[in-house]
Formats: sequence, C-alpha cells, structure tokens
Amino acid sequence: MNEKCLLDVYYYIDIDGDVEFIEHSLKLQLTDGHSINKLVNYKKKGLKDDLIKDDIIKNDIIKNGLLTFNEMFKNLKLKSTNETWFFYISSGNVKDIYSNVFIVLLNRNPKEQKCCYIINKDNIEQTINANILSNTKVASVSIREVLKSEKTITYTNLN
Repeated sequence: MNEKCLLDVYYYIDIDGDVEFIEHSLKLQLTDGHSINKLVNYKKKGLKDDLIKDDIIKNDIIKNGLLTFNEMFKNLKLKSTNETWFFYISSGNVKDIYSNVFIVLLNRNPKEQKCCYIINKDNIEQTINANILSNTKVASVSIREVLKSEKTITYTNLN
C-alpha cells in the first residue's frame, strides 16, 4: 500500500564540539515518510586542512559544503539501488552576505550537482554552557525546512 522507500543518508556536520543534538534532530526529521537504511556520519580526511588555508572557503560555509559533497561522491563510490541523500550542516559565514548563521544543505541525488539549502540566522551556540534545547530547536527547524525547500544551488565549477 503506502510503502516507504529505503533511504541511505550520508551527512557531514562541520561544527566543533558536541553534535549529538544535530544527529538526533536529523534522525527524527528523516523518519517521517522514509525508511532509513543507512545513516552514516561521513568524516572528511585531509580535505578540511587544505580548505581552511583558502580564506574564501574559510569564510564561505556554503562553498565548503558543496566541495564536501563533491568529495563525498568521489570517495563513497555509491552502488546502492536505494535513494541516496547527502547532508552538510555547518555554522559560520556565507561570503560577505551573512555572518554567524546556521546552514543545512541537502543533495537528494548525488549524481547531480544540485542541492537544496536553508540559511538560518538563528545560529547554534557552541559554548560549554550552550542551551541544548534552543540549539536542538534551531537544528530541527532547519532540517525540516530544507526537506521542504525549493531553493536550490547548482554547483559545477567551484574553482
């Protein structure tokens, strides 16, 4: 009848400190309408250090996310017949346009270099005494919104 499709999700959370609340929010938001087959925390190895040297990327978390999607697609060598999604979640600056924002990027088809995005001006606190409830709300709202978003970025030439 109303069968849920199997979904493989790979995500990268580019935030320092404890990110369990973001992972929990991601799991909760994805179970509505999908049957999660894989939920994998992808860790970039070596790529991050090279990217930080470039001031443009250091100050543009969206470009960093798009480069991460390219790296994930190249390294994962996806062979599953399941639907596959990539998430990139970060906080920081978007060029000279936004400062200290929280972003969620979602690529629903990693073969295509196109993703949905949400820029949330309510950033998460990354301090020892951070309000976990407030942070969880920002993460959950942002993830829920990117799942419904029609705002897209196409990325083919990032140099």
